[in-house]
Amino acid sequence: MTQFIEWSVIIFSSLIIYARGQIPVSVTFEGRKSGNTVIFNCSFGLVPQATSIQFLVNSIPSTNIRLYQGKCYLTHTGGPCNANQCQCSHDGKRYYWTYDEPEDKFTATCKAKINRYCTAGVSIQFTEFDLTPHVNKVTFCSYTNDAMHKVKGKTSTILSSIVVLIIIMIG
Repeated sequence: MTQFIEWSVIIFSSLIIYARGQIPVSVTFEGRKSGNTVIFNCSFGLVPQATSIQFLVNSIPSTNIRLYQGKCYLTHTGGPCNANQCQCSHDGKRYYWTYDEPEDKFTATCKAKINRYCTAGVSIQFTEFDLTPHVNKVTFCSYTNDAMHKVKGKTSTILSSIVVLIIIMIG
């Protein structure tokens, strides 16, 4: 019974976050520099909208990668990725990109539009001494007033149903 109550509290707490218009999105970004090449690995806890992400180097867009019908594409060329260039996971949450001719020091960013109202992303810094930087981050995407209006009814209904269910199970 104690474990059920603990899980109920976790579910209830998570729904309060959603009811307040915030979605937690975890992002993991890492790079591995070897000679004149860097291999980036960017993962999202939620599938990005249109299963598409963007890599930037020194704040300049370098490439967009998209998963479409089970295949990975570079959006600027429209052509499919080859294994030495870029890759996507089948679930649309992980993306890999090979960057050639990096400078000794630079900043790389991985970002994606999670939904119409939220973009999540993280940056890592490469230096001459740190050849494998990585970061794990949880971003909270906040809805705008317009978005809250559109989801308020569904969120309130779900939250009310869960509260009633918890009360019945505990009581």
